[in-house]
Amino acid sequence: MEQFKIKDLLKIKNGRDHKHLNNGTIPILGSGGLMRYGNEAIYNKESILLPRKGTLSNIQFSNIPFWTVDTLYYTEVNTQLCNPFYVYNYLKILNLEGLNTGTGVPSMTFDSYYNLVIKLPSLAIQNTISSILWNIERKIQLNNKINDNLSKRNYLNYSTFNCPFINIGNNQSRSDSSSWFSSSNFIFFSKIGFIILSNLLIKSEGGIVILLCFK
Repeated sequence: MEQFKIKDLLKIKNGRDHKHLNNGTIPILGSGGLMRYGNEAIYNKESILLPRKGTLSNIQFSNIPFWTVDTLYYTEVNTQLCNPFYVYNYLKILNLEGLNTGTGVPSMTFDSYYNLVIKLPSLAIQNTISSILWNIERKIQLNNKINDNLSKRNYLNYSTFNCPFINIGNNQSRSDSSSWFSSSNFIFFSKIGFIILSNLLIKSEGGIVILLCFK
């Protein structure tokens, strides 16, 4: 493990006002997250996005072109020393609230970040760990999207899953039931991985999994 200051790894840059931008497909981000989409990017490489004001714990990461407003710093990462996604995950577990320099709205200066000291393994190890973390992140994002879609519907009929599902509450596997049953937590598996669902009435019949979702 080698010790670094953040200033050795990242070059912090200020975000800018977005009001002059037309609507588009490029995410415009603030310290609270996505604000809207614009037609121009402020940066187009992998970047760790650090809050300047507001929600100091909401460190973000982007690997697509983006724009940040003045409440959110973006960074140019020294990829000769570190993997951007590894450092992002490292910073996410730190309690940065104690570095707040604001007297009213929570704020962070360049120096507040630059003076942070972290320890990193070799770049090869960082890359290996980051690959694993990124695969997990992608699965989480996918499952969140699926669950978001499910919550918008009162009735869903999935004829393509044709797969067993497991009742987490009582650890019983059910793949051939012909009657309805309910559970507060279910996990079922398909070709795209696993999905955890809540508050369901479920039936499997003829290879079709039918889900009644209710709030």
